[in-house]
Amino acid sequence: NDKFRCWLHFAAESGSNLITNFSQIFAESIYLGGNSEKIGEIVSKNFSRLLSLRKLRLQLASSVRGAFYGSLVGFASASYVSAKITEMLALLFTSPMSGLTTDDGGYMASVISSIAPPASLDINFAQISMYIGIMILIHSVLSSLIIKIIDGGNNYAALFDLVIMVWIGAVLSWFLPSIIDKLMPDLAGNFVNVSEME
Repeated sequence: NDKFRCWLHFAAESGSNLITNFSQIFAESIYLGGNSEKIGEIVSKNFSRLLSLRKLRLQLASSVRGAFYGSLVGFASASYVSAKITEMLALLFTSPMSGLTTDDGGYMASVISSIAPPASLDINFAQISMYIGIMILIHSVLSSLIIKIIDGGNNYAALFDLVIMVWIGAVLSWFLPSIIDKLMPDLAGNFVNVSEME
């Protein structure tokens, strides 16, 4: 009994569930009459293998975490750039061609007006930004759950990655549209001004 208590005190002081289980296996094996040297070698080999597997899992979890954070930034950037380009193209094709009629330009005007989008087409960039924000939120929830499944531990710890991803998405949702507006000037407006001058 004293021997078992010693092992229990040792496991409790170590604070590791893994050490507790292996110490219990070692103590029970010796109590049943096994060779302590062989039992020690088996326990140490299994302990080392389990630790190496835990290290591999932590490495995999860190690489997956980096991939999901990077995909969040890439997805947000590509979505906002695509939305801005779509808005610019809609303005580019609707504004100069809205006043064309078949009587003004003959056959060429009728061809251009037939391939042009309708003049009533309106791209609401604020609504698109809201949809992108919802997709970023869904991506953050799913990514944090997958990271926690790979990492292991308590499922409530997924809230840590979720909060960080939501904050990154919020910063990108505020930062990217303003940067895109500065990097991509209103080409459609410039095209309309040039056509009016001509």
